[in-house]
Amino acid sequence: MRNETKQTFLDRVGDRIDRFVTAVSPERGLRRKAHRAAIKAYAANVGASTIDRRMYNWVTVQDSADSALLWELSKLRERSNDLARNNPLVAGSLDNIASHEIGKGLQPQSRVSAVREQLGLSEDQAKAFEHAAEDAWSLWSRHVDYSSRLHMEDLQYLATLERLRTGEAIFVRRSLEARTSPYQTRWEMVAPERLCSPSEFGDLDLRQGVEIGRRGQPVAYWFLKQHPVDPTRWATGFRKEDFVRVPAIDKDGFPRVLHIYHTTRVGQSRGRPLLGPVIARLKDLGGYQDSEWVAARAAACIAQVVYTRNPSEMAVAQADETDSSGVRYEDMEPGQRIYLADGQEMTTFAPNRPGEMYEAFIRSALQEIAAGMNIPYQLLINDWGDMNFSSARIALMQAWKVFRRNQAVMARYMTYPMWESLHRERWLKGEIAAPNWLTERALWCRVEWHGPVYEYVDPQKEAGADARQARARLSSRKRLMARRGIDWDEEFAQMAAEREQMVAAGLTEEDIDDADTGSDRSPDAVDG
Repeated sequence: MRNETKQTFLDRVGDRIDRFVTAVSPERGLRRKAHRAAIKAYAANVGASTIDRRMYNWVTVQDSADSALLWELSKLRERSNDLARNNPLVAGSLDNIASHEIGKGLQPQSRVSAVREQLGLSEDQAKAFEHAAEDAWSLWSRHVDYSSRLHMEDLQYLATLERLRTGEAIFVRRSLEARTSPYQTRWEMVAPERLCSPSEFGDLDLRQGVEIGRRGQPVAYWFLKQHPVDPTRWATGFRKEDFVRVPAIDKDGFPRVLHIYHTTRVGQSRGRPLLGPVIARLKDLGGYQDSEWVAARAAACIAQVVYTRNPSEMAVAQADETDSSGVRYEDMEPGQRIYLADGQEMTTFAPNRPGEMYEAFIRSALQEIAAGMNIPYQLLINDWGDMNFSSARIALMQAWKVFRRNQAVMARYMTYPMWESLHRERWLKGEIAAPNWLTERALWCRVEWHGPVYEYVDPQKEAGADARQARARLSSRKRLMARRGIDWDEEFAQMAAEREQMVAAGLTEEDIDDADTGSDRSPDAVDG
């Protein structure tokens, strides 16, 4: 009401000034009125209006990517990790998302053949190089983890889960000589909590442990030598001697630290947990469901009410225990009997939980949470029972757009730098006979990454569509098979070997074609 009164007063003042100006100069007065009317109409129809009473009390602040995130990042991580540990919905959905995004891990297919002429290689030399590169990756994948615990596929899955829970995954390049592996390059996965700033860091531009250069680029990373809440040492103060500074890149321009996160604002230095926008909703929903469970259990406990003259002597479930805070409580069990004395009345306890709107409310809340996590509602709860083919396919297609983007982030900032670091060591060891490898490494390390495949919703329809694309030359067979997670070279060699075996067994070309296409030329076969 006060805002409306204030605005009305200003309008009255403006009108009086308009009348005065009009009396002196009608032309200027007319322009002034027109401009005031235009400003009022514009301001009343935009979100930035300070005139519209609906927007007048909307208080906002100007911020940057880091000022909006870094102050709350630690608490966001703590709450996100707590939900991932204790909330069954969150734990299951994060694991489900990671399984779809990364599955058994991104697998490389070297693509040196596409640039062999620029590298001066023959077709056979390029093929041999590709096979050797992929074989070296397969061998090294068993030893890539600095702690000697995880396979490359396990590291990728853990990095995906870490990025979902905490907003980022961090690796530091190490070197470790072992008789079980021909390569010394290793990558250590570091908990994001260890990346933070010392209490005193002089004039350095540190953003929660990320040292920023003049161009806004990460120059170095400051890691605590131990986890801040490691049981062996409770860190307090975080002095400089508690940290190790790791440069972002080495003297040859190869990364020493891999910092994997989604950038959603210009100048963002750290990653934001996936659950960030929906943490409050998840907490409230969990509390509401707990209340419904307790009410439903209480309603199921009371079976009989018995009237007696000595209820205190016959009652068997008195509140004679206390919890850790000293509050008296009484456990209720199904089939419990309540005793009343003469003159006492029993009020019916019928909470009717969960109510009729429970399912609709939960569904609405979960849909909002799924939207905040940018995944389909059905994928969040892993329930596709109420969807038809078209709806399920559309939902999965939308989900796979997000998954492929996340796969691209993992490939760009994790697996490709690791691929590059491996082949750098191979070159230094003399396994790659290329004097120009260091200067042309972008060509020598050309690679495609293939992750979990998009599962068919209707195999007959979708496999038929792939076959028609291949026949119409809209896509190569190699690319179509790569989308299915199949290595074309291995599959082609296997198909050729099978065909040779069929010929050696005396089968005709017609029989071989029938075996390849799955057709049936028997008299009982039905066309269509």
